[in-house]
Amino acid sequence: MPSPSYETFDQLLEEILGELPPEIRSLLDEVPLVVENEPSPAVRGEFGIPLDEPESDLCGGHWGIPLNERSVFEPGFAPERIMLFRGPIWRLGGGKLKSVRKQILITLLHELGHHFGMTEEELSNLFTRFYRAKNDLTAKTRGTGLGLYLTKFFVEAHSGTVRVVSETGKGSAFTISLPLG
Repeated sequence: MPSPSYETFDQLLEEILGELPPEIRSLLDEVPLVVENEPSPAVRGEFGIPLDEPESDLCGGHWGIPLNERSVFEPGFAPERIMLFRGPIWRLGGGKLKSVRKQILITLLHELGHHFGMTEEELSNLFTRFYRAKNDLTAKTRGTGLGLYLTKFFVEAHSGTVRVVSETGKGSAFTISLPLG
């Protein structure tokens, strides 16, 4: 695999940012986007990645109110900052520009996706098999619409519950409860 070209990475990132829909771009105007070569030891520690591993596959992260502490009744759902890591994204993309570009987009949309919230229609269909919301964010990402369906299926198979609280434009908070014993 060719060694990372950070100049090329930054050019790809700029292209992607220019192609984002206005509502996604407006969120990025409010949130600092930090790009580093590799996750620092402090970041690796925060994410539970052993420091003795030579390379991390952590492509990005967001900092702010943790998902398990969020409520749509409190303001401040935008993250404090979003970080992307050039090295892991380059490695996962195999050094091929098309794949690296796709990995940048996936990572960026994943980190931003925690902060959009859902409409009533999206909420009512959220756990339906093969359902995918139709918006600019999902149009740029691949998926089958099975993830949340299967999550609910397996949680309920263990006598648990899955709950979601969401507000369009502010964010979503998911809670999974499982009985002990």
